[in-house]
Amino acid sequence: MTPSRTSRSVVVVLALALLQQHAGAICVVFQFKELRANPNVALIFHGTVREVQTTEAGEIVTFDVLRVWKGQVPRRITVYNHRIGVEWLSFARGTSYFIDAYPLGAQARTAFGLSASSSPTYGTGFCNAHQADTARARADADNDPGQAP
Repeated sequence: MTPSRTSRSVVVVLALALLQQHAGAICVVFQFKELRANPNVALIFHGTVREVQTTEAGEIVTFDVLRVWKGQVPRRITVYNHRIGVEWLSFARGTSYFIDAYPLGAQARTAFGLSASSSPTYGTGFCNAHQADTARARADADNDPGQAP
């Protein structure tokens, strides 16, 4: 290899290494109106974390529900936060979140030890939950107050 090829190879390898270290999940944040229209989103609600149970698969999170924008959400609901890779949100007890949840898929159900025939089960994750005390979350809630559970 000539010196110029060697130099270029080193630069490319270093660039790739730096990109790998700083690469992360990028979330697209949708407005409530867009989430309600999305057929993959089953539930949209605002709730406070009552309990978090950490498992090998992720977290089993129980919420006390305050407001609902989509779906039939009871006053208390359990949602599964499946840990996939390094980018994930860890829920904090006593903290309020806006959640959009989807029907839990077969892989996640298996990871949490749930049978395929168990009652409807919902999942959320890194891009599907936002703390309720952010300016964006408050603005969305002000524009559409939702309904009681």
